[in-house]
Amino acid sequence: MGRADQIETPATSVVESMPSLSRRSLLAASAALAAGPAFAAIAPSGGPLDAIIVGSIMLMPAVTAMVGSFFADQIADEVEREHYPADPPGKALPLWLALWEGAKTALLALVVYLCAAPLLLFAGFGAVVFFLATAYVLGREYFELAAMRLRPRPEAKALRRRNAAMVYVGGLFIAAFVSIPIVNLATPLFAMAFMVHLHKRLSRRV
Repeated sequence: MGRADQIETPATSVVESMPSLSRRSLLAASAALAAGPAFAAIAPSGGPLDAIIVGSIMLMPAVTAMVGSFFADQIADEVEREHYPADPPGKALPLWLALWEGAKTALLALVVYLCAAPLLLFAGFGAVVFFLATAYVLGREYFELAAMRLRPRPEAKALRRRNAAMVYVGGLFIAAFVSIPIVNLATPLFAMAFMVHLHKRLSRRV
């Protein structure tokens, strides 16, 4: 087997992790995420299709941030047990802290998207801006959730800032995942697993 075949990236590790993740977590996260577009569909607009499209764009990342805060520890436990059995296990975040971080990120996402909404008038440029904003918001959210399992909150945030470029690249993978209809219902699973792997990799550089 060639050297290239032996290189493991966070993305390939996540793919290997997916079968071992709890089916109950997948179903619960999917149902919660599906609620975002469902509520958007009944909002007043030019038509149901417009509401679904706009709601999916505007609400999915924010809803993903909130849902991810509920399931982050269960997903991270599965990944750590499967791929890092020799490492000290992470400590589950207090529910209030996970919800607080998810709520802050969801609010940030809504503010960013509302500010960027006028750019949708320029279809191609607006789509790019939304994609890049989603990468930043979700990359930041899930990396900090992964890091805070093993570090104090200030240290986790400092690690993210020191590795802002790598975390943002990870966010681009998550943004690509969340942009795929139907598949994006599993975003909390993919995003948290991805950032657990990325956090492990960055921690070994310190």
